[in-house]
Amino acid sequence: MKSFITALLLFPSLFLFGQSQQFNCSRFSDTLKIEANGIKVEDINNLNRQIDLKPIQSTQSDVEIRFYSKPSLVYGGTVIIISCKNGKMKANRIVSIGNRDGDDETKINYTSKTAKLRPAEGWSTFFETLQNLDFFSLPTMDEIRPKMKKEYTNSNGEIREAKTLVLDGVLYTFEIKVRDRIRTFSYHSPESYYKNYINVIELQKATLIIRAFEKDLM
Repeated sequence: MKSFITALLLFPSLFLFGQSQQFNCSRFSDTLKIEANGIKVEDINNLNRQIDLKPIQSTQSDVEIRFYSKPSLVYGGTVIIISCKNGKMKANRIVSIGNRDGDDETKINYTSKTAKLRPAEGWSTFFETLQNLDFFSLPTMDEIRPKMKKEYTNSNGEIREAKTLVLDGVLYTFEIKVRDRIRTFSYHSPESYYKNYINVIELQKATLIIRAFEKDLM
């Protein structure tokens, strides 16, 4: 499996970048195509309100990608915003931290902090990694749930389905906007689920995509 992952990440992608070492933001925005899916995730709307971030459809960027990370038992969350506008790439991480107002559970005070990011190995390598992992066409977790099945035989010889449920964990949501098209997909704790459903390649890809955003952008 490790050799497969290595080959997946190192496979030369000519879809957007060719052999050039210099990332061309304008070419990227002109070439990239996505299928809009109209999916809405309430958790990201809540996080947008906390950090005063307008919905992605209002952005003036030619291409914008948002990566939301929302832990289940934590107030607040994190959003990484990557945008291509006027031929320039930029990326920011905004962390929203929420604290309860004393003993009143209905009142939470939020603070946020922003940091500028850049890929450790450059934008070309970063987007090649995403392209090789089918980031721009990956199905949602709801779409792959029929594949997330595991059976066992009980003491009576009956075949049963062993269900895996991650109660805690993190909801990861991606929004991609290209011109007037918007694509959204979410995964809840894909790495934990992949340990139980190793045949579901989409869970593996989602895990590697999340690592790219969390580890490669610095």
